[in-house]
Amino acid sequence: TPAIQPTNLSQVQAQLVAGKNGQSVLQVKNEGSGHLRISHLSTLKSDGSKHSLSGGLLGYVLAGQQMSWPVNLSYPLPADVTLKARFNDDKESRALPLANTIR
Repeated sequence: TPAIQPTNLSQVQAQLVAGKNGQSVLQVKNEGSGHLRISHLSTLKSDGSKHSLSGGLLGYVLAGQQMSWPVNLSYPLPADVTLKARFNDDKESRALPLANTIR
């Protein structure tokens, strides 16, 4: 059986922006032709510790659209923290393609 290819994130842009009360807002733009389902959002620190931000579905970003979700993270994102999530039917979490994130 052919290996299932992970979701192509080359047309996905994410950024963390300042929200209210020192919290962050995750903005995800989908420039691809299919929808993007985001689930199991978590942080991974350089020491290997993980913290779950959404146990299940975070939301969908339709083709050509942008969505935003408040996340329980301080802003700016610390330099030793990576945001990870599962995309569509991927079995493994992957780093979000963060752009223009101030660290």
